Amino acid sequence: MNNSFLLGNGIAAAYTVGMIAVFLSLLIKVSFVTLVLGFLDRFGKIASHIKMATLVGFVGILSMVSSMLVIYLWSMILWSYCDINPNESTYFSATSFTSLGSPHRTLLAPWRLLEPLETGTGMLCTGIDTAMI
Repeated sequence: MNNSFLLGNGIAAAYTVGMIAVFLSLLIKVSFVTLVLGFLDRFGKIASHIKMATLVGFVGILSMVSSMLVIYLWSMILWSYCDINPNESTYFSATSFTSLGSPHRTLLAPWRLLEPLETGTGMLCTGIDTAMI
């Protein structure tokens, strides 16, 4: 499934796709942060330690869900533009997002630009999650 005819095969196309993915990734994270802040504003003044531990667990679960959504977003982009099957694109996306990197696959030029963009997005999203917790 090669959609490169939509934007072409040049570095500008890869950069455009990557920047749109970064924007959508941050939009997902900001949406979840807004949800968490609204929840904490409503229930955050509870004094019980058990309830506070529950709140931190809730924030952690929302953080993981939003990270998985971002990984799947990048996975769909890799699947669409880089001719990688869905399983490989999800694995590649998860390893890139976590800054681990995939030793088994490298993207072809000019789509190689997507890997460092996803890694940078993953580091930024991890920082947002850390600040939120």
